[in-house]
Amino acid sequence: MINLKNVTKIYRSGNLTCTALNNISINLEDKGFVMVLGPSGCGKTTLLNILGGLDNDYEGELLVNGKSVLDFKDENFDSYRNQYVGFIFQNYYLIPHLTVYDNVAITLEMSSNKENMKEKVLSVLKEVGLEDKIGAYPKALSGGQKQRVAIARALISSPYIVLADEPTGALDSKSAESIMSLLKEISTSRLVVMVTHNKEFAYKYGTRIISMLDGQIVDDSDSKKETQNKDTKKLKKVKIPFLTSFKWGFKNLFNKKVRSALTVIAGSVGIIGMGLILSLTSGIYDYIGDAQGTSLGKYPVTVTSYTKTSSEGNKDELIEYPDTDYIIVEKGDMTIQEHYNYFQNDFFTYLEGLDPNLYTIKDSNSYINFQVITNNNEKYEKISPNYFTQIVDNEQFISEQYDCLLGKVPTSLNELAIVVDTYNRIDASLLESLGFNIEEDKIYFSDLISDKEYRFIDNNDYYIKGDGDKYYVYGDNHYQRLYEESNTSLKIVGVLREKKNSRTPLYGPGILYTPEFTSFVKEQARESDIVKEQLECGLSKDVYTGLPFETRVSGNYSYSATYQYEQRLVNIGYQEVVTQLYFYTDNFDDRLAIIDYIEKYEVDEESPIIIRTYDYIELVTNEFSLLVSLFSNIMLVFAIVFILVSAVLIGILIYISVIERKKEIGLLRSLGARKKDITMMFLLESSAIGICSGILGIIGAALLNKPVSGVVKSMIAIYTTSMLSSTPVNIDNFRWWVAPLMLLISIVVTLIAGLIPAIKASKKDPIESLKEDGQ
Repeated sequence: MINLKNVTKIYRSGNLTCTALNNISINLEDKGFVMVLGPSGCGKTTLLNILGGLDNDYEGELLVNGKSVLDFKDENFDSYRNQYVGFIFQNYYLIPHLTVYDNVAITLEMSSNKENMKEKVLSVLKEVGLEDKIGAYPKALSGGQKQRVAIARALISSPYIVLADEPTGALDSKSAESIMSLLKEISTSRLVVMVTHNKEFAYKYGTRIISMLDGQIVDDSDSKKETQNKDTKKLKKVKIPFLTSFKWGFKNLFNKKVRSALTVIAGSVGIIGMGLILSLTSGIYDYIGDAQGTSLGKYPVTVTSYTKTSSEGNKDELIEYPDTDYIIVEKGDMTIQEHYNYFQNDFFTYLEGLDPNLYTIKDSNSYINFQVITNNNEKYEKISPNYFTQIVDNEQFISEQYDCLLGKVPTSLNELAIVVDTYNRIDASLLESLGFNIEEDKIYFSDLISDKEYRFIDNNDYYIKGDGDKYYVYGDNHYQRLYEESNTSLKIVGVLREKKNSRTPLYGPGILYTPEFTSFVKEQARESDIVKEQLECGLSKDVYTGLPFETRVSGNYSYSATYQYEQRLVNIGYQEVVTQLYFYTDNFDDRLAIIDYIEKYEVDEESPIIIRTYDYIELVTNEFSLLVSLFSNIMLVFAIVFILVSAVLIGILIYISVIERKKEIGLLRSLGARKKDITMMFLLESSAIGICSGILGIIGAALLNKPVSGVVKSMIAIYTTSMLSSTPVNIDNFRWWVAPLMLLISIVVTLIAGLIPAIKASKKDPIESLKEDGQ
């Protein structure tokens, strides 16, 4: 039982008002065929809208089975329209991209009432005589058949009331008679309320005639008393399922092929541009990385120490471009050396905080004094430590930068390697000191790696304390004894040569020893008698002369007592001298980070040295870093512009689609679809566009990558500096890792582009959306 109590509906437009219903009350039974007659504008359709829950802005009360709808929220009215009411419209309002089956099943899908759904659809289609049209699309049906589908859709949820608004208005007389007979039959089991201008149909088929004029009921052939019926049907929440909306979206796109194609192309334009930019940018960054690794590896960041009293160090005590009225007389006739030059331990402690990932290798210009004697055909000679260099403690780096022509890379204390130049040459004096016959023009690698041994001589064996507590060294005639009594032998185990296109050739021709050997030399020196005594005596005694250290002048140089003391510690192997550090990198950003870190080191005022950092390609470093950043920003701007243009085009096309589909929106809302369902439907359709645009964009970008990369390569060839010209440019291949990113961005962009049209669609009033154009 449906009851209207004192219902008044007034339409307002500015200061104008129009009363559509004026205090009407109607009691409708559970079944029967109620005809509502009256001229246009008398309030018939407004009455139907209120009964159907499409219009809830009125005075008075609507009761359904004794339950008032005054407390209904929007979601309750959605459920009410979906499960209590069936709508039949004059122009059918079938969704063109859905089959007959899908058009009828909409109501059930919204209420998640999918149990035996196919059987229910077949049953109701059989009831209206269209079971053979279940897979057909609306365009293949006649007007009468379309209206029968609309009736089947209205009946599928077993509503309490079927509301028909001029259902025969668009049909020929034969089809109209058929539809009226069908509605008459339906009214035997449920309530059918039909609005019509056709009095003949009204009196022929109606079981109750209600005549209206100027918003009031002027005649009611069978006025019923109000009865209180118990509500037996609980309303379920309404929701269009995600997959259903997504399916509808794809079907709509397929139905409107030209429009969909234009929208997809519009979306793909931005995605193609973005894909090309990402792929080419990645390729160029790979090129930049290779170029940096190839070129920068040969130019280290250099950290150098100077004593504060050296001519270079004196600059730190002066101010450039001073605002004074006097000049400084630079005599330049005396250089005072107060300290021996080497990095202090606190600086090495500070360097431990430098991120090792910033450099590929760290090397140093280091010197430690030690004694090595060779046996050259029974002729025993001391080899100068100047021929020796410590190899870096990174075997992988050495293997990447150097070819081992024979043997292996030294890894232990007793192992040495000999380094030849790129022509396999080495200095004759070095070979002679190693005990090889330099009369020959060629010496084979196998001769270098032989059983020949070189003996390290301990300080306690090399330095002898004589009369007057002074130390001295044995002469050449004692080298054989020192050689034979030594417990530490060294052997050449490998011949190395820098590789072609080596990024970081650290070593010139010479002898390499391991860090373990350096540690060994330091340890034996610290434990030797000569070092212990010199440390104990300090400036008061030079263990070589037995005299105190005093300032000594030699030509234009003045050497302080402290300088001479520190030099003595170096000479006897106690102090390793490190005056330069080299940090090799393979990119510009890391170079800048290293320089920045070292320049933050604060030298103690009492420290004898100053520290300066040099980057021999600093200008290129800074400018190239700026160019890379500029290039990245430009590419980013282009990508954003491409995407924004696509988003605007997609948004416009989707909004046009919303305008064109307002009848569909009105229909879905009348069937119970929520506002958020309408929003989601258009957003999912946008995502379908995004998927198609993304796939097309990926294909387009892959096809265009080669011609576009050809242009970019030509530009690189024109503007590349000589420092980078040797690096191959490999940007021809499309970077397929960008494909999923392109697809994701395409979906996100189309969702954002479709958001405003989708929200606008959800806010459309269902009554206004269902009105015919011009009415």
